[in-house]
Amino acid sequence: MNTVRAVAPSRLLLLWLLLSIAACRASSDATGQAEAHTEAKAERPRPSGPSEGGSSGRHVSIVLSSNNRGEIDVCGCVNRPMGGLARRAGALGTLKDTPRLVLDAGEALFPSPEPPTDDDRTRAQAIVEAMATMDYAAMGVGPRDLADGGALLRKAPFPVLSANLLDPQGHPAFAATQVVEVGGLRFGLLGLSTADPTEAEARAYLRAKLTADDPVRAAARWVPKLAPKVDRVVVLGTLSPPEARRVASAVPGIDLMLVARSGRFTTAGERVGSTLIYEAGSKGQILLRLDLLYRGEGPLGDAVLQKQAEEALQAFDQRAQHLEARSGTEPGVERAIEENRRQREEMAEKTRFDREAPGGLLTPIAIPLDELVPADEALAQRVAALPPVPKKR
Repeated sequence: MNTVRAVAPSRLLLLWLLLSIAACRASSDATGQAEAHTEAKAERPRPSGPSEGGSSGRHVSIVLSSNNRGEIDVCGCVNRPMGGLARRAGALGTLKDTPRLVLDAGEALFPSPEPPTDDDRTRAQAIVEAMATMDYAAMGVGPRDLADGGALLRKAPFPVLSANLLDPQGHPAFAATQVVEVGGLRFGLLGLSTADPTEAEARAYLRAKLTADDPVRAAARWVPKLAPKVDRVVVLGTLSPPEARRVASAVPGIDLMLVARSGRFTTAGERVGSTLIYEAGSKGQILLRLDLLYRGEGPLGDAVLQKQAEEALQAFDQRAQHLEARSGTEPGVERAIEENRRQREEMAEKTRFDREAPGGLLTPIAIPLDELVPADEALAQRVAALPPVPKKR
């Protein structure tokens, strides 16, 4: 007679792992992004509006771009060319009748933090002008956006946010926050920039005559001022994943962190306490749409994490039934039952915010900017007249 081992089955362990690293499943390399894009293609968003939900809730679509890195046109990918400003404008145009909040997390303008060429400057100017026509509510600031010393950003016709980039006198060089009302909801936007730059990024800060304060200190200063005025606090951060997690762990009151810098695409939110972290890939090839069904106060849930949590708990329940049927007949069964119960309770507590979603539910939807997206013709003509991006950078 076999002894029952007090361990979860392989499927259960897999579900546990998925919940722990859901936001990191899509890597920043080309293969990982291609897989994420392929998976997302089946979930092409409906042009008519956000995801369905209870009639008592309010709906807003938050659309995020990040890590554009100076790109203006479709990539030279052989299998599935994606990206480009014209397609981005076309995708956003399908949402023109939807309450929407369009945001960029930063690292948008230049291909690197090194001093730009004249052609780089020309393309960056076109990116800013195009973003203005797409009704961006705000943009974060990254080292690549300061490659020219910050001259272009300081003239941008939309809000550019960073609470922790300081001028030589120690004052914020850009606006720290912005309050935007969309669909009857007030969103408080807070900009944060990396304080852990590479050598090249540090030189970009130096050329712009800026220093970066600790983003945790900046967030701790501004979030308590912003939160009472708004329904949701959203950070636009050019922060690495470790920096973003550190801010989310240290500063209560942040609902969403929309970040740039790593280049990853998050197919689900990464949960840190009551905060959800998202990033929208790299080089302008994909947009991330977050359909928000707002319910009121309390943490937001992520629909993908919610489904994974439900499947994990169902697996625990099925295992419990299987073990109960064998109770008293085999050695080790009682110990296995207790261990299964303990693990289920731990999982239930860990996933509580996503399962209950008291403040509302976010449904992440990838929008690959591929051949199925209608391009904005006027912008396509403008891009065609610009200096092309070098193939190898």
